[in-house]
Amino acid sequence: MDGISLISGGKDSLYAMYIAMQQGINIKKIVNIIPERYSFMYHFPNAELVNYIAKSIGIPFFQFRISDEPYELKKVLSEFDEKIVTSGAIASEYQKTRIDSVCYELGKIHYAPLWRKDPFQLLDEILDAQLKTIFISVSAEGLGEEFLGRVIDRETIDILKKLNERYGIHPSGEGGEYETLVIDSPIYKKSLKIVESDRKWEGGYGILEIKKIMLIDKF
Repeated sequence: MDGISLISGGKDSLYAMYIAMQQGINIKKIVNIIPERYSFMYHFPNAELVNYIAKSIGIPFFQFRISDEPYELKKVLSEFDEKIVTSGAIASEYQKTRIDSVCYELGKIHYAPLWRKDPFQLLDEILDAQLKTIFISVSAEGLGEEFLGRVIDRETIDILKKLNERYGIHPSGEGGEYETLVIDSPIYKKSLKIVESDRKWEGGYGILEIKKIMLIDKF
């Protein structure tokens, strides 16, 4: 069955797409949504970089700027004939129920393979699947400027466990604690290399502003 993937560039949406492809779903298009303002639905730091991810995977890329209103998502998804829509929804009822509803109205299937997964198990699975992921924004107690650009590895997961115990942050960043960018994965034909970037920090919030990126051969 053919499908499209809602991709933010972060670990969860890319891993959901990876699972769908492993299960035989023919993902034909990547759809990226940039919110018009702060959003509970859509990831936004460095969202324009998803174009490079689509080029690396080798499938068509479509980008839209919309609000959180369901009718706008419905308008976007109605442009595609594919039956399945994948997303990286994990715990946000707000996000999942809206995509569920829109897909139902359009006769599509919303496939969210990460839904309600244990977040620490999910982080382990993402590492086991060989997705290379970096922090591109942080906004939580214990996550300082030094995390910007850091690769998520086993040591990082241990740190997130301690921060979860101490401050109650969501290990997968579902509360906005952090955002990520997948710079390599088994479905990439080329890796993403950050050539130029700036760390911006204000109060308890920081973002890695990526100014230049390129695709490089994998060895």
